[in-house]
Amino acid sequence: MLLKLSLSGIKSKLKDYIVLLVGLVMSSSIFYMFQTLSMNKDFLKNNSMLSAIAFVFLAGSVLLGIITIVYILYANSFLLSLRQKEYGMYMMLGAKKKKIGKMMFIETLIVGIVSLVIGIIVGIGLSQVVGHLLMQQLEFSSPDYTPFYIPAMNVTAIFFFILFALAAIVN
Repeated sequence: MLLKLSLSGIKSKLKDYIVLLVGLVMSSSIFYMFQTLSMNKDFLKNNSMLSAIAFVFLAGSVLLGIITIVYILYANSFLLSLRQKEYGMYMMLGAKKKKIGKMMFIETLIVGIVSLVIGIIVGIGLSQVVGHLLMQQLEFSSPDYTPFYIPAMNVTAIFFFILFALAAIVN
């Protein structure tokens, strides 16, 4: 029942959630790409030029993480203000604050997990393109570079899962 209400809430504000979803997909895909380029040990070890560049990608990940935190907090408060009347109506109909809180928690996690999965898939494609362009610009090739890099995927998933869980708790 609670999941059904959460899904209907998402459907009622689909345009607003799509904006949030697109922003989160972009953020998670770029974060994954930065992690892939900065963490791929074999790729960096065999290419001394890239060792210095790895720090830039790591710094970019940190900066992107900070921007994403601000974005999520702002977007969630915006979506919360859009749905205040709906939550008020649920309370008038007898829903408890705890149930509404659970519903908001579920909605945040659903949007977060969907955006993370799509973001990692898009990030793999971005990593392929950017890695190829980087090697082309530096005029070398590396068989060690793989855009599908499990440690980068793990870091991205852990970071964004913690972020979504915190955002869900704040809501």
